[in-house]
Amino acid sequence: MTGWLSSVFGRQKLLITCITIFTVASFACGAATSLTMLIVARVVQGAGGGVLQPISQATMLESFPREKRGVAMAVYGMGIVVAPIIGPTLGGWITDNYSWRWVFYINIPVGIVAILMARAFIEDPPYLRRKTKAVIDYVGFGFMAVGLATLQIMLDKGQEDDWFSSNLIVSLGVISVLTLIAFVIWELYTDDPLVDLRVLIE
Repeated sequence: MTGWLSSVFGRQKLLITCITIFTVASFACGAATSLTMLIVARVVQGAGGGVLQPISQATMLESFPREKRGVAMAVYGMGIVVAPIIGPTLGGWITDNYSWRWVFYINIPVGIVAILMARAFIEDPPYLRRKTKAVIDYVGFGFMAVGLATLQIMLDKGQEDDWFSSNLIVSLGVISVLTLIAFVIWELYTDDPLVDLRVLIE
C-alpha cells in the first residue's frame, strides 16, 4: 500500500502528510476528554504512523549509495531496537511526574521537526516524478480492506468466542477467505493492480 500510495501522490508528500496526521492525532490523544475520543485519536494516529516505517526504509535505501546502505540500515535498526526499551521507561517516568497526556504531547515537537526536515531533505526519486495519470484500483482495495479487516477481527475475537463454535467467527472466516481469494484473482487479471502479484509467477 505504501509503495502504491507513493507512486500516486509522491513520496515526499505522502511522508509529510502521514507525519502531520500522526502529530495532530498525538495532540488529540493528549487532549482527549473521554475514552471514546482517545480510542478514535489512537486509530487515526496508527493510520498515519503505519506508513512511516516502510516509507522511511525505502527513502533510506535510495538516499545512500550501495556501499553505505548497510551502515544506514544498522543505525535505523538500533532505533527500532532501543525505542521499545526506552519508551515504556520514559513513558512511566513522564506519567508519574507529570501526566499521561504528556506521553502524547512529547510527539508534537518531534513531529514538527520531522516535517521541516522532510520538506528540506526528502525528494521523490526520478521514477516517481513522472507525471502519469493516477489510476486507483478501487475494487482491489475494497477486497483487500474487507479481507484483512475480517481476518484481523476473527483472530482477535476467536479465543474469546471459542473459535469456530461461534457463528460470528465462522462468518468472518468465510468472508475473509472469499474476499482475499477474490483479491488475488482480481489483482492477477486487472490492468492496473493495487499489488502486482504477477511478478510472483512470471
